Amino acid sequence: DRGEVAPSRDREVNPLALALCAWEACWWAASKVERRQKFAAARAAADRRGKSLLVVGEPDGEYPCGDVTLDIRERSVCPNYVRHSVENMPMFGNGQFGAAFVSFTLEHTCDPHAALAELHRVADEVLVVYPKPWRLSGRLQPGRRWTVHEDRPGQLRFEPISGKRCNSASRYGGLGAIPMIGRP
Repeated sequence: DRGEVAPSRDREVNPLALALCAWEACWWAASKVERRQKFAAARAAADRRGKSLLVVGEPDGEYPCGDVTLDIRERSVCPNYVRHSVENMPMFGNGQFGAAFVSFTLEHTCDPHAALAELHRVADEVLVVYPKPWRLSGRLQPGRRWTVHEDRPGQLRFEPISGKRCNSASRYGGLGAIPMIGRP
């Protein structure tokens, strides 16, 4: 033994990677709270008006089903499920819903403005939750076509993601979500 120290087999934790994980974990938790709060606000708005609640986007255990749930997936856990695009909903009448709650879907649509217009047509009040632009996990989400920015409360702006094109064969080829509270 000449007093040499053997190299450690333990890898050091990269402080930047650790900080990034902490950042994402905090925003992940915040998005869960935001979804629950906005769902509760949408449920209350529909109930106040004595109308049904439309939920756009499969709940996946994040929030309850709506009186009607709309998504493009093959199947849903929700009993009153409609498989359809949010960009054109001819099966629903004007003002049929007291509120619409949309979660993490608008960024996948081909035309988020058309989706919003359609949501405001069928619902008296529209509440939306979307991935925050500063989240890394949101940027890596498959099928995402838009980065959503809220420039002022209730006013959304959609920035296209370079190279993401719409076609009828794509996974999200026409599903959308909503933003804003109230009518535009």
